[in-house]
Amino acid sequence: MNVDYGALISEVGKLISERGKNYGEPLANMTDISELFNVYLKGKDKIEAVDVPILMVLVKVARLMKTPYHVDSHSDIIGYGGISKGIAIKEQNGKAK
Repeated sequence: MNVDYGALISEVGKLISERGKNYGEPLANMTDISELFNVYLKGKDKIEAVDVPILMVLVKVARLMKTPYHVDSHSDIIGYGGISKGIAIKEQNGKAK
């Protein structure tokens, strides 16, 4: 099976353009995300597993700043919250032993 890499790259370009319509110009969106990350990471020496889903929630929050009624982002936040809770419980139980 041959893969049309040019078509795949073109498809990604269309997705980026579509996301820009929803969330704003990529640089502005990434700036919003970086500001949220910087607040969350203040005082942390390294990122741990439990931090990753929280950071992903912040990505979704930055997107919701532009499109507060985008229900998929709300669903993603719920999902990442569950993942974060599961990791916290698992790590907390592991440390208690």
